[in-house]
Amino acid sequence: MSTALILSFGGIFARQAYGASYSLIAILFAVFFTASFTTRVLFSILQIGAIFPYVIFMMSISILGLVMIFLSSNIMVYAAAFIILGIPHGLGMPIAMFSIGRSFTFEERNVANSYFTSTMMLMMVIMPVIGGTFLNMVGFKLLMLLITPVTIVLMILALRVFILRKRLKPGY
Repeated sequence: MSTALILSFGGIFARQAYGASYSLIAILFAVFFTASFTTRVLFSILQIGAIFPYVIFMMSISILGLVMIFLSSNIMVYAAAFIILGIPHGLGMPIAMFSIGRSFTFEERNVANSYFTSTMMLMMVIMPVIGGTFLNMVGFKLLMLLITPVTIVLMILALRVFILRKRLKPGY
């Protein structure tokens, strides 16, 4: 959710709030995607047992990055938040692929992956439109803070699903 907004408006905010040059903005995105790619590669190499701890880690790091953007008072803190937010961006797809691989039969995986990818693409279209509307009302930093409780609620829901599944299917 926050990724679509950061990719759409993060550079504009850096320019307007901190006077960042276009070169520096390009470097911010390069560092974001480098952190994302590095995380993705490392996660894909690891022998993954339970996925759930990584889901909680991903959401916790997202919350940290969003709060850091809200609290940023200079370009260095903002850049650190960008680096931190690259980590959950890199974890998202591998976690989803591991989950699909473990949750669906071989025959169902293509359909599940198609639904997942379609949902992600829809979010990348809808979130900038909705976020842009709110952005005009509250500003970028406050918008990042407002997304934080949504992420916390989603993390609590994930915890509840995990606990429920654990009760229904021991050893999960």
